[in-house]
Amino acid sequence: MFGKIIILFLGIFTEIAFSLNYNDNCYTPANFAGACILPTECKSIRELIRKPYLTQREIQYINLSKCGRHTTGKTLVCCPLSDLAATTTTTTTTTFRPPFQSNQNQAQNLNFQPVKDKLPEPGECGAQIGDRIIGGEKAGIDEYPWSALIQYQKPFNQFGYHCGGSLISSRYVLTAGHCIKAVPKTWSVYAVRLGENDLESNPDCIGLGDDEECADAYLDVLVEGIIVHEQYHQTPIKIENDIALLQMAESVEATDWIMPICLPDSRNVGKDYKNKNLFVAGWGKTENETQSRYKLKLTIRGVSLAQCQSVYQKADITDEQICAGGEAGKDACRGDSGGPLMDVDIRHPKGPTWFLIGIVSFGKGCATAGIPGVYTRVDHYENWIKSKIL
Repeated sequence: MFGKIIILFLGIFTEIAFSLNYNDNCYTPANFAGACILPTECKSIRELIRKPYLTQREIQYINLSKCGRHTTGKTLVCCPLSDLAATTTTTTTTTFRPPFQSNQNQAQNLNFQPVKDKLPEPGECGAQIGDRIIGGEKAGIDEYPWSALIQYQKPFNQFGYHCGGSLISSRYVLTAGHCIKAVPKTWSVYAVRLGENDLESNPDCIGLGDDEECADAYLDVLVEGIIVHEQYHQTPIKIENDIALLQMAESVEATDWIMPICLPDSRNVGKDYKNKNLFVAGWGKTENETQSRYKLKLTIRGVSLAQCQSVYQKADITDEQICAGGEAGKDACRGDSGGPLMDVDIRHPKGPTWFLIGIVSFGKGCATAGIPGVYTRVDHYENWIKSKIL
């Protein structure tokens, strides 16, 4: 009888799509946080498949629990965390952390306690080994190693990248508040990806044969907490205090491929960026209306607040923001939201150093002549950032 049950069980999973790997976080059909593991390692699923008869509802539950495939080819199921302590055949000691749930209502995570972290100083941040962006060119695999992709979990265990961010310390990524508040209510911030360049390659490599050079594999880190600015506010024509911190579940070590960017220091706090060359990078919307496969980079010019205010007359542009761009065909567009606006200080005492001066916030249209993009000005919020993580 047991053999027949196993045959039935295996048959249940035929023709079903899957996307997760072994030990990935997931949600059960009952919407409980779980881990994607083998059926024999999950008490509740194991008890179901050992029953002599299964109801249609039980078959459906097992069917919907399927979440991925093991490297051995075996099907994986989403097992509720409450079952893991009761399993006797688990082969790993991985700590499973459910992702922080977030939506337009910004539900409170009562168990979340922000961890303290050190902000790196120039010399420890803002360096790169190499010297969705409209009009951009491909970034090198070693450029902008602080660039982060924000992954969202959607209904039916679907995942996607829809915002960017910047690594600023070993535990925190800085992004836009609207990347948390303005997404569909059914989406949850799940993880951040670091060390990425080509979305269809892992690892990323350049050159051929003996001249080939490869980066480290990208790193996916779960998000365990989110801090949105308390005075975040959005209307159809503007966004105020558009800034948020993502706390990662684990610390990341700096490498040639993953490194934090520096926050503004005394040399550039309050700096006037009018007509100065600034830099953006991301995987967002491009000329063909799709997300780029590659990280793209773009140089744009800073715009005075007066000029920006004349364009956004109803948006009340203030010194809490930076405006840049406005050249036809060049802009940071949807999908690059939350990504970095950067300046490089080539004469810094610690050597050429990149600083995060802005966060992609909002704009009118995309890459339209005479209409700059609006960025959250990071130095205005530096005390807020430090109050949360130091």
